[in-house]
Amino acid sequence: MLITCPSGLKFEARPWTNRDRAALVDRGSTAGLKDTQKFMLMQACSDNTTREPKYFCIDPGPYGSVAGSSVDWDDVTLADITTALIEIRRVSIPEFSPDCNCTRCGALLSNLVLDLAEVLEDGSAAALGSTPARKEALEAIKNHTPVVLEPYPYITGEGRVEITFARGRDAEKIARIAEDPSYSSPLIQPLVHLAASISKLVLPDDTEVSATAGIVDVLIDETVDFVDTLKYVIDELEGGVDTVVRFTCDKCNSEQEMILPLGLKFFGLDPAESRRRYSGGSRVSRYLKKPGNA
Repeated sequence: MLITCPSGLKFEARPWTNRDRAALVDRGSTAGLKDTQKFMLMQACSDNTTREPKYFCIDPGPYGSVAGSSVDWDDVTLADITTALIEIRRVSIPEFSPDCNCTRCGALLSNLVLDLAEVLEDGSAAALGSTPARKEALEAIKNHTPVVLEPYPYITGEGRVEITFARGRDAEKIARIAEDPSYSSPLIQPLVHLAASISKLVLPDDTEVSATAGIVDVLIDETVDFVDTLKYVIDELEGGVDTVVRFTCDKCNSEQEMILPLGLKFFGLDPAESRRRYSGGSRVSRYLKKPGNA
């Protein structure tokens, strides 16, 4: 299948198989998020039996890869990687039942089943249901230079935001910061992902903040309008699929949001997920021949 990412990166891939899942299990649970995502992308681009590279880059987009070569996933933006992972998972296992708890009552949301075709809207990574990356972002990605927002959004006159867009090599850092108890709230987690795409904040008082955790702390203390505006600008620049999932708790009926989790369970390693996905009723009748049918 052809995967087309928001940046214009295009490559061929195949669905994941049980052989791929077994290979992921064999690697053990010590592998970090970055290595796991990269491993599964490489699996989808390899021969299912020999494990030799089989599917290659067709159009490198803004990256340094050459058409006909393997993709350097460390250099690819997380917006592109997320799009590719969701598209491959959609074809491999269309429904996803994440293991999460209600942020209001704490109940385990055992009946939450997401249709990834709906997350991608029309099921096509080429269309996405969202805009592709803008020219300014493509130039910044290609040249490893920031997109500069000046003045500081939603603050009159002064300050600066430098956006470099999170890449594959940043996934482990994001996961490590997200595991910090200080940032465990579901309302704070999106700020960690947002901060990873910012290389520097120059505040109106000329204070410079460049550490990702420090940028998260600044965003926590900023207004909701400021953070929403900044997220909208970054999303519009780099394009991609909206990974914010909206759902209603079946215990307390509260409406809430979460970011689609792309950890180990996303790759189909949780046996309980299969039971949850198929708990909505019998699937047997879909496949049994009807009486009188050939």
